[in-house]
Amino acid sequence: MKPLRLSLSLSAQVFKRIRDRDLYAEAYEAQKIGKQIFGIEVPFLLKGDIEPESATLTSQIGKLGEHDWRYDVITVFHNRIRSLCAKHKIDFNSVFLFSFCHEVGHAKEQRLFEEVGFYPNTFKVPPQGILIKIESKEYCLRSLPIAGKEFYDIFSCGIQDFAINKELAKHGIRNKIAKKVFFSPDDDSHLLSQSPSICTELQKGNLIIERLSLLPIVIDIYENGELTENEKINLKAAQKEIMGNKWETTLSLLREIEFFNPRRTKEITLELFNKTLEVPAWLGPCYRDSFGKRSTIPRFWNKDCYEVIRL
Repeated sequence: MKPLRLSLSLSAQVFKRIRDRDLYAEAYEAQKIGKQIFGIEVPFLLKGDIEPESATLTSQIGKLGEHDWRYDVITVFHNRIRSLCAKHKIDFNSVFLFSFCHEVGHAKEQRLFEEVGFYPNTFKVPPQGILIKIESKEYCLRSLPIAGKEFYDIFSCGIQDFAINKELAKHGIRNKIAKKVFFSPDDDSHLLSQSPSICTELQKGNLIIERLSLLPIVIDIYENGELTENEKINLKAAQKEIMGNKWETTLSLLREIEFFNPRRTKEITLELFNKTLEVPAWLGPCYRDSFGKRSTIPRFWNKDCYEVIRL
């Protein structure tokens, strides 16, 4: 069941369609293309921008929309897209189309994972956190030092984004704005170019943990973000300074992903946790009732037991 606020927002769009008919015409065309690619149609909201409490790490590197898996509704932040397109002199329609179809991809991805009995929306993590060793020093991973976002959520979402964007690229739909936002000197995300050589030991450890968590997102832009060959060379060199051989290992595994093969995507996700983060990860059972009341998540999650990732 959708909360009252969300239900009212969906209903209010009836009036917005009259006021913003051109924008909604764009959305319905994107919905049609998204359905051609992914085979589904889900409710959508068009919002001006990200709410302040939602402006987390992922928004800093170009969050243009979101799929709320709890209610199976997608949202596209059209003012943010328009502002970024104006700033970087990029066609609004192409970025809007990509953003809309990308979120439809997330909705489809949820259904594909359900079919193979895998629930990607929760992790089983020990309460004391997870130890990771970097250059003989141990760090306890509870959350990233920025934005309070759990490292495993960022890492896992990056893998899912890669799968979706690889599929969209087959249809000529790419995120034309990603590299502009990602490499802009006046964006916070430009800090991704920070070198560990100028950090204290603690800062260096936190920087490496952060970069490891973001690596699938960075590789997604490397592969699917319309970078020139020179930009790819520079990005790869900057990342390998921090990642070493983890860059090639992660890139190789991500390239094996095919969107419509969720079983293999699940296997690759586990491999990436084990090889890139070097965090032991395996699958364990989790009963449907532990996710909450059956009315609180979409009905297509209807099996009694699913596999979840345990760290």
